[in-house]
Amino acid sequence: LEGTVVEEKITHMAGATSPQFISKKRLIDLIRKAGKIPVERDALYNRLRVYH
Repeated sequence: LEGTVVEEKITHMAGATSPQFISKKRLIDLIRKAGKIPVERDALYNRLRVYH
């Protein structure tokens, strides 16, 4: 889920009807269920936190 943001506003201002928010916990759970290790990164892709 590269580049995923927790809350999205721009496309919804343009009329999108998809969900606008996903919690960090839900996103971490989805990544783990896919068999991956969730890692939070900054804009330069430096690791900020690894969720083991």
